[in-house]
Amino acid sequence: MATTNFDRWQLLCKDLSSPQSFVDFGFIYLIGAALQRRVWVGPDHYPIFPNTYIVLCADAGVGKGLVIKKVYDLLSFHKKYIVKETKTQQDYGNSVNGTPLRSASDANGHTAKKLDEELLIPMAPNTSSFEQLVYLMAKSYDGVPIPGSSKTYTYSSLAFCLEELSSLFRKNTEDISNFLLCAWDCGDYRKETKTSGIDRVKNMCLALFAGTTPSFMQSTFDDKIVQEGLAARTMYICDDYNRNDDIFMP
Repeated sequence: MATTNFDRWQLLCKDLSSPQSFVDFGFIYLIGAALQRRVWVGPDHYPIFPNTYIVLCADAGVGKGLVIKKVYDLLSFHKKYIVKETKTQQDYGNSVNGTPLRSASDANGHTAKKLDEELLIPMAPNTSSFEQLVYLMAKSYDGVPIPGSSKTYTYSSLAFCLEELSSLFRKNTEDISNFLLCAWDCGDYRKETKTSGIDRVKNMCLALFAGTTPSFMQSTFDDKIVQEGLAARTMYICDDYNRNDDIFMP
């Protein structure tokens, strides 16, 4: 009988052919990404958060994506609902470019409230530009009440589940590498742009779970796509074989 969350995770993944090491580290990443910045160890002036950068390294067909998909499904399961105001036809008139507008409020209202569904744990898309990555991190702004205080602890947290690590380093590799380096330390990000002012993101927390092949990993080191500082902060879990050869479609 599964008595702990780790046991339940093993039960959930029992039919996957992925190596046991991939399954185990998938659970480690899952818990750290879900906790975000809400818990930490160490002193308050130098906290260590549970976010991790974990890369599964194996040839094609060894089962990297199977575990990554399971983790993504769990992290994206819970939703939250945000009340947002929308403009109505009384604000804009009866039509725009000849297209009638549908009223979203009562006869006397100017705005209507609707529920927008968002992921409880913000997840980044499989492919993302550097600018979009910074935008998504800033957009993930959230907060939790501080026990015994009227204040709120705010942070920006984002999680990656990439079946192919190479999709993250297609453009602006140096900027992305620097951003990931800063986000791993859970610090503040600041960058002066040429035309759009200054980008600022405070209290970051980024968790990265990705798959790659030995050939791509070798090329990243040979071509220095991934900085040494970032590589030192990343756990590369390498395996050669599936733990079983059963054919099973989850």
